[in-house]
Amino acid sequence: MPITMKIGWTSRDGAEHNRCAQPTAQRVNVPGSAMTGRENGSEASHGASLADRAPGRAVGRRHWLALAVLAAVLMFLGGFAVFVLRSPTPPAGFSGQADGIVVLTGGPQRINEALELLRNHQGKRLLITGVHPHTSERRLSQLSGEGTLFGCCVDIDRVAADTRGNAAEASRWAEQNRFDRLIVVTSDYHMARALLEFSRRMPNRTLTPWPVSALPDLPIPPALVWARMWLAEYVKFLFAVVAPSSVTRQ
Repeated sequence: MPITMKIGWTSRDGAEHNRCAQPTAQRVNVPGSAMTGRENGSEASHGASLADRAPGRAVGRRHWLALAVLAAVLMFLGGFAVFVLRSPTPPAGFSGQADGIVVLTGGPQRINEALELLRNHQGKRLLITGVHPHTSERRLSQLSGEGTLFGCCVDIDRVAADTRGNAAEASRWAEQNRFDRLIVVTSDYHMARALLEFSRRMPNRTLTPWPVSALPDLPIPPALVWARMWLAEYVKFLFAVVAPSSVTRQ
């Protein structure tokens, strides 16, 4: 009896064959392809943490910047208060006996005060430094109403154009006359910078400050005028301290 064979696969055999025939699929990361849930969640959480951290860093930087600005402003205002409160004044009990008197131009009150010191024999000679080149000695004597002193005991410097120049010319004048003790006459707000420049030029000479009020006719100076003068001079003083080689104008 012929043997009849059934040729064909069952569904189970086909499934086994397909499973063996197909190559093992490997996951390849293709740019732009979709990520699995775990990877997607990890990337999202990392991005969220960076996004949360960036505003925090920006706020921290602004915070420290604000503190630095505040500290700088407080230091500036504190230094200004010290500059005003410790403005040089004549020493207590000053007898006024100096070798010479130096007055820096910048207002008629300065020259009148220096002439009064000379008139009271508180110095042998007077140097007026920083006079405009076109201003004559006769004109100065007429403005001050003092012709006798100009004829005998007053010297005029027309070279200096700033505070450093005043100090240089005063140093030459003191050297020529062999003066060791000088009275320095200038406005009260300008005195600190003037003494700074004079002491640099004449470290071995005795300098006595004689400040003159910049607003003698006003019992209570207007706040804005006073603040403008002193603040501007304070800034110039700071530049003179940190940059001694720079030219500081009055």
